[in-house]
Amino acid sequence: MATPRPAACLSNPCRNDGVCVGNADGETYTCICADGFWGQNCLRDVDECTAGSAPACDVTAVCTNVPGSFQCACAQGFTGDGFSCVDLDECTEDATACDDVTNADCVNTEGSFRCVCRDGYQESGGQCTDIDECAVQSGGCDVDRGQCVNTDGGRTCQCLDGYQGDGTINNCFDIDECAEDAAACPDVTSVCVNTAGSFRCACREGYQDSGGQCADVDECAVQSGGCDQDRGRCVNTPGSRTCQCSNGYQGDGTVNNCFDIDECAANANACPDPNSRCENTEGSFRCECKDGYTDGPAGFCAEIDECESGPCANGGSCVNLLSRYLCLCDVGWTGDTCQLPTLDNPIFG
Repeated sequence: MATPRPAACLSNPCRNDGVCVGNADGETYTCICADGFWGQNCLRDVDECTAGSAPACDVTAVCTNVPGSFQCACAQGFTGDGFSCVDLDECTEDATACDDVTNADCVNTEGSFRCVCRDGYQESGGQCTDIDECAVQSGGCDVDRGQCVNTDGGRTCQCLDGYQGDGTINNCFDIDECAEDAAACPDVTSVCVNTAGSFRCACREGYQDSGGQCADVDECAVQSGGCDQDRGRCVNTPGSRTCQCSNGYQGDGTVNNCFDIDECAANANACPDPNSRCENTEGSFRCECKDGYTDGPAGFCAEIDECESGPCANGGSCVNLLSRYLCLCDVGWTGDTCQLPTLDNPIFG
């Protein structure tokens, strides 16, 4: 048999599934409210989301009060059932998360994400624009022998022509073009001279630049090239000159260094005619006929006919001898040329 309800509870005063219990006076009642409600008639909702009232929600969840209960929902950027929430990796979930920002990478953060400009770019107006690394301290490139070239998202250090290296500060080194290329100066009259960052073709000694070409210097045109002008001569040669002594002189040909050759002492047969003698002269020699001889045909010495002039007088006969003559006098005459009468000469008769 069911227990009769108290009179006070007959009107169902307890709402929201509250249980009405009659008091001892028989006139009043008490409502035992269901979870989520409170108040005399269980009409007032319990706000479980107030601080400390809903410990079951994750710290990253949002608590929403509903009549008689509450709901836990993970906050934006988190995923789960609200009671347990974990960070949502937006970068993995959505590969296009940063597509609207050029030159940026997606970086996941706690409950969110951000688009970070890549190295070499900086944020400007919501976009990532190229940083001109060359504008700050030349981008760390060598300013004297190199150059900084800005690139999209970076920079390149380059050595200037004539230098090699990675282009960074103090790392551009001069190229020795002369050592690298033996044919750098193809003209045989020039020599390769390395310079800072380049090279030049210098005319060799004895040559001078003439319209970009190396022309021979005529050393003989200036002070006879240092050669002896009186007893020698200067002979210009390609790139130099030669001093030569004139015939009859010997030495190196330079000033005051040409000396007379004594051909007579140097060659006993300088004068092949036995009737001649060698006489040295300045720069040469000559063959002089010995006494009793004179210049004859073919350059040889012919004996002088002393009788040809008729030196013997008074009928004397002339006998030609070497370098002299002898007069054979007739009777009554004597002397070298029969010019003197003897005592028995009829002129004294």
